[in-house]
Amino acid sequence: MKLTHGPTALKPKEWLAIALGLLLVFALITPSLDSIKVFLLQRGYTALSEDPKEKLIQFATDMAKAPINLATANHHLPTVRVDITYPNWSLLIKDREAAFSQGFIPAIRSEVKARIYSDNKVLDAKVRLQGDLLDHINGVNRWSLKFKIANKQALFSSRRFALISPHVRINHGPSLFDETMKLAGFDIISPRYTPVNVIVNGEEWGVMYHEQGFGQDLLAINKRTEGLIVRLDLAEQKDTDGKVHRIFKPRVLQRNTILSSTALGYQRQIALSLIEGFINGKFSASDVFDTQRLGQYLAVIDTWGAWHGLAWNNWRWYYNPHTAKLEPIQSDVNVSPAKHSLMMKSPSHFFLLSKQMLEDKEVRRHYDYSLDKLKQLLSNDSLQQHLKIVQTPILKTLHSGLPLTTPFNPDNLQAQMVCLQSNYKEDSCSNMSNLSQNLHQQMDSMESLPLWDLTSHYDTAPENQLIINNPERKPLRILGLIGWTDFNERSNLEEANYSFPLEIAPGESFSVTLPQHIKTVELRASTAGQSMGNYQFKRNIEPMSFLPRPSNSNKVTKYDFIKQEDNSWRIPAGNWVINDYLVTPENWTLYLEKGVNIQFSKDAGIMVFGQLEVEGTQAKPVKLTRRGQIPNWSGISLFNASPNTRSTIRNLHISYAGRPELGLWQPRGATYLVGGKLSIQGLFITDNVSEDALNIVNSDVDISNLSIKEALSDAFDCDYCIGKIYDSEFANIGKRSGGDGLDVSGSNLDVTDISFSDIRDKAVSVGEESQMRLKDITFTRVNFGLVAKDASKVEAESITAEDVSHYALMSYTKKPLFGSATLQALKFQCSGCEAKIVSEMGSVLSVNGVSIASQALDVGKLYNTVMKSDKPL
Repeated sequence: MKLTHGPTALKPKEWLAIALGLLLVFALITPSLDSIKVFLLQRGYTALSEDPKEKLIQFATDMAKAPINLATANHHLPTVRVDITYPNWSLLIKDREAAFSQGFIPAIRSEVKARIYSDNKVLDAKVRLQGDLLDHINGVNRWSLKFKIANKQALFSSRRFALISPHVRINHGPSLFDETMKLAGFDIISPRYTPVNVIVNGEEWGVMYHEQGFGQDLLAINKRTEGLIVRLDLAEQKDTDGKVHRIFKPRVLQRNTILSSTALGYQRQIALSLIEGFINGKFSASDVFDTQRLGQYLAVIDTWGAWHGLAWNNWRWYYNPHTAKLEPIQSDVNVSPAKHSLMMKSPSHFFLLSKQMLEDKEVRRHYDYSLDKLKQLLSNDSLQQHLKIVQTPILKTLHSGLPLTTPFNPDNLQAQMVCLQSNYKEDSCSNMSNLSQNLHQQMDSMESLPLWDLTSHYDTAPENQLIINNPERKPLRILGLIGWTDFNERSNLEEANYSFPLEIAPGESFSVTLPQHIKTVELRASTAGQSMGNYQFKRNIEPMSFLPRPSNSNKVTKYDFIKQEDNSWRIPAGNWVINDYLVTPENWTLYLEKGVNIQFSKDAGIMVFGQLEVEGTQAKPVKLTRRGQIPNWSGISLFNASPNTRSTIRNLHISYAGRPELGLWQPRGATYLVGGKLSIQGLFITDNVSEDALNIVNSDVDISNLSIKEALSDAFDCDYCIGKIYDSEFANIGKRSGGDGLDVSGSNLDVTDISFSDIRDKAVSVGEESQMRLKDITFTRVNFGLVAKDASKVEAESITAEDVSHYALMSYTKKPLFGSATLQALKFQCSGCEAKIVSEMGSVLSVNGVSIASQALDVGKLYNTVMKSDKPL
């Protein structure tokens, strides 16, 4: 019998080989810890404690709640489907791989074509990877993608937006931060976050945020006039003996769009000069920023411990073209529900930029006042209750794809406020410290690089030369230049263009002599690596030549008839002449007594910071006009001291007024009234030569007996107004261009007993989410009667129209980011207007109780033909 030996025991080396093999198999089929972490974050998980035991308990609790959260969630989200062709998708994948290799997403990245399907829309767009850090792209999907929609279309009121995983913004934290500001009455620009279901190339990516981009759409939705947004780029960083010095290069977003507009181009020069001057210590914060809004924003930052929003690369500022100041925009605040992340010493006192801001007395005053306001809201529990109510539906929505999303505990804000207000002397605040350097490397000093166009200038002396300086670190390329005369006639400057194209090396300069009749010159230029843009230079005018700022100038002493009293100027009855542009000090009142008659020279006018009191009567009105036969004077501007300041105008006659031409700051109205409350009874404007005869912005208005006649362009533009307008008339409007009678944006107004006659364009134009109620209105000899557009809602009653050239009633969408409009007209009378009533597809129009069938309308063609405006420069 043959005996067979049993298996030989495995040797140690064999055991090791098997073990390694099993580990390899396990590694191949088991996710890495990093991938598990990303998976949990993308499902909403946030650790609320640093203690391992508490973390474990929370994790178990959250996992147990997840099925319930998912079952009770709001699953009715909009769906956004994105299709990207394989070659284009491959380019995005290549950028993602490069990001993992470098440790961050490359600054220069591919932008490819995409098609978006949502809300019965098909939208063509450009798309690229969004963000800088790897958390934007380290998931299997839900990568952050940035879109730019073509053809002026919009998705959720945005032409520029990002689709991002909510965990990148720590879920609903930004929305609660925004709600804090709203409840406190802080009017800070904030992007919207809309949860959507995303499908990319047929793959379900799940719930993501549609995040509004920084552009004109964001400004319009936040009721801001078209302007621009400024940010900082890092040009260089030096680390010497542990001291960090950063060198910045400010820039505007949407550069090509900005440079294609002369007005926005001038705004760019002012905005970049302001931020450069602040960083370099030439200007105080109150010279540069809206101190109230800045103080409010910093107070909310500290209350939430939102240090991330203070990092230099996360600041965004809106340049307000009315005030010529920068406003903060909520950006990347990344607030956390974890108490240990929120509780810290005031981060605004720790970051160099915000520290320098708070050194300004006005900013600090508004900051302290805002902290007190927030303290009050927390002390009476109103903020906590509001945030709890607000976050409930947001959580329900997020739970449809992020069932681990943790609610915020608003009571943590009260704990933070106690520490802020006690200067950390309470026992509960003893362990609070400054932000760790491990989270963010602070800078000790900073500077801003000069930009070539801000250091170049066009001067009469010595030889009417344009001097082009290049202080930048890259070559400057110039293709050529063109010029304009005082009469706005274009000149090709053929002799001057013999020197171009030209490249100017870093640190070098070039000058070219121009003909004496050239007032403005435009260069087609760019630094290396940028696309070409148009840069304008006005002769003898620098970016900071004139800004709307209070002044303590002694010019007023030349005019003995102006009585200087406590914080006021008073002009008595009489015939007077003013040859200067007079600007009041801050918080000043200008009194114009009955019977005042003032003639102004060409560049003369008045700007008031504080309050205006015009005391005319019907028998003895106040009259402001040009001196002799000059074309025009420079108008009157008012900046009310506060939202509660009330200025009063009684029986004021203004004629031959234009806007001030003292610098690059360009208001639209010759009579230009900003902010506060306005009570107007009897304002008569004739022969105006600016874009708007009357421009009122952000005001609470009560206007009666307003008469505007013989206007070169538009009559009355009321932006973001509330109140009423009645017993008024508009006649002969648009002698040269434009020609709207009453044009409102973002307003809520009651309009009654108004007559419009001989209106070159629209008698009444209602846009940008306005609400208007009209009654007893007459239109005679107008191109267009009543127009509702862009999500506005208009109710009209007793409208009589005759001799309408194109359309008497219209509802349509001009700006897709707003959407369709609604117009309801009752007791409408117009002979022969049956074919002159139109509603675009999607908008609503009813006349005398009858719904008007909507139809396809080429709005773009309208604005390029019969509605085309040639605004005066």
